[in-house]
Amino acid sequence: MAENTNPLKLIVTLAIDYMRWTQLSPLVMLWAFGIGMLAAMLFVNYQEQSLDAIGSLFQWIAGLPLIGDRFTAWLESLAGEEETIRLGGNDLKSAVLKAWSLLSLAFMVLALAINWIFGPFRPWSLKRKLGIAALCCMTLLAGFVAVYFAKPEQFNGLASSWMFNFGGIALLLFVVNAWCLSIAHALGLARRSVDGSSLGTGQRCRLLHPRGAGS
Repeated sequence: MAENTNPLKLIVTLAIDYMRWTQLSPLVMLWAFGIGMLAAMLFVNYQEQSLDAIGSLFQWIAGLPLIGDRFTAWLESLAGEEETIRLGGNDLKSAVLKAWSLLSLAFMVLALAINWIFGPFRPWSLKRKLGIAALCCMTLLAGFVAVYFAKPEQFNGLASSWMFNFGGIALLLFVVNAWCLSIAHALGLARRSVDGSSLGTGQRCRLLHPRGAGS
């Protein structure tokens, strides 16, 4: 870190970085949900193969030294638990907000660490980001359709209804991506504006140039 870094500029930069990740971290969770849904559909289509694979994985983990016995004991404790956990609306909202803030902070720190190791790279344009997001959404939609037609008898209802649902999920995912990426991109431009402003000295702190600052 440069010795003459202005503290005010440092604080403003980190604040903008954190705000950027509050917009980007929901995308990670949303894509995890979409991919998880696709994985669940695959599981429905190939239950026997999936159960066999999961059973083999559990047996392999149980046979590992040091952690095998603990893993087995944990599975047994889960099997013996009859208590249920109930969360009220306020509890759930509080948990979601806390997870969102902590996840954003973790991603920001990870981005700074990666930047410190590998250095910054040239930010992508918003048009390119939206194009990649659209391509990913179309790929996920194609995955949904392919899994459905692999074994359509596993799904109740008309094919047209399922296609409508799949299309709606992909469209919603793209709209959320476009919204979050646009806000994050604007914050990235503000970030670079602060970098070039007179808030700090002429020297730049390498740590404070996160990868994809224009995200």
